[in-house]
Amino acid sequence: MIDIVKIVIIGLIGTFLAITVKNERPEIAIGVSLATGVIILAICIQPFYNIIGNLQALCTKTGIDFVYFETILKIIGISYMAQLASQTAEDSGQKSIATKIDFGGKVAIIVLAIPILQGIIGLLMELTNF
Repeated sequence: MIDIVKIVIIGLIGTFLAITVKNERPEIAIGVSLATGVIILAICIQPFYNIIGNLQALCTKTGIDFVYFETILKIIGISYMAQLASQTAEDSGQKSIATKIDFGGKVAIIVLAIPILQGIIGLLMELTNF
């Protein structure tokens, strides 16, 4: 289970530190913001190991290829990483770079989603005897 109290405390401390040093040393404020985001991300990633194990067991029982679930998990990971990087760039005043990070994340998601779409279309063709 994710310890939301820990996440909130770390977030508030990081925010306070970033605001405190922003006027004097903006480059340190960006580093504090980035470090805070990485720490919170590390806390949030931990519970996914149990979820992945449960999904693997479910796939084994049902005979579903785990590659589909693995691809979906990669897509979710790309989405979160791109959002974190984009928001960090935007907070640093680099809106143009943030936009490019968002675009890159979307392209990566589309590339990963194509095999899933091909699998679904193939399954539909099998079911309709095409």
